Amino acid sequence: SGGLLKYGENSYQASIVATASGYENIFNHTIAEGRFLIAEDVDNYRKVVVLGSTVVKELFGNENPLGKKIIVQMGQGRFIFEVVGVLESKGQVMFFNFDNQVYIPVTTMMKRMTGSKYVNSYSAQATDSKEAIKQVEFLLAKRLDDPDLYNVMSQEEILETIQQVSSTMILMLAGIAGISLLVGGIGIMNIMLVSVTERTREIGIRKALGAKKKDILIQFLIEALVMSLVGGAVGLVLGWAVSVLVSRYGGWTPTLSMFSVVIGIGFSSAVGLIFGIYPAMKAAKLNPVEALRYE
Repeated sequence: SGGLLKYGENSYQASIVATASGYENIFNHTIAEGRFLIAEDVDNYRKVVVLGSTVVKELFGNENPLGKKIIVQMGQGRFIFEVVGVLESKGQVMFFNFDNQVYIPVTTMMKRMTGSKYVNSYSAQATDSKEAIKQVEFLLAKRLDDPDLYNVMSQEEILETIQQVSSTMILMLAGIAGISLLVGGIGIMNIMLVSVTERTREIGIRKALGAKKKDILIQFLIEALVMSLVGGAVGLVLGWAVSVLVSRYGGWTPTLSMFSVVIGIGFSSAVGLIFGIYPAMKAAKLNPVEALRYE
């Protein structure tokens, strides 16, 4: 669940995970400072909290958070927690940001904060996940009549689901990018065709002065290439600006790699050259006499 965390004048909206000792081992979290939750925290309903790296940065900056008191606000309730640990940065998977989470004892959440009697999910680590799932499902089936009341998933199944969603998104984005490139390429070709028509007399004069077909062809190809590169540069700047806004206000951490920049420039160049070939060839094939007569 989400909650508003406050320290001094700073506040930050974070995801609150109510859990127990051993959780860090299941999800491979690394302690940067302090400790994770222990059995005594859970048994005694202690108001202690472990912070993700992003939360620490937003609330404390360069100040050491260990031992400090923060306010956790959930709904109408305000609770004071002591920071006992800080996690190493783990990054983001899809829309799930591990660094934006804080961890408190599950009993503290249930007994002192929400009064809930139920646990939403239970995570465990097993040597044989398939066998463990069978045993859990067998026990749940004996205790619960309706199979729709529970769902058991392994990390492999979760990872497979994430990969399927990622593949679908990649295909969707690739389709959108392909359509955008096609539309952009057609736009460049139309602009260049209009340019050839408007500069027919100029082309005729150049040919009359000794310019060869190759010279005219190269000239218009370069113009198409420059036009597409300018469009690519504008797109990169807009993409960078959007990534900054998303990072600041959306809670995500998008990155703009040099590889992506190179690929973007490469595709822009290719689109300019491919869709500039026809207008350039049309200009190169113009008859100089007819071109000079063009009004």
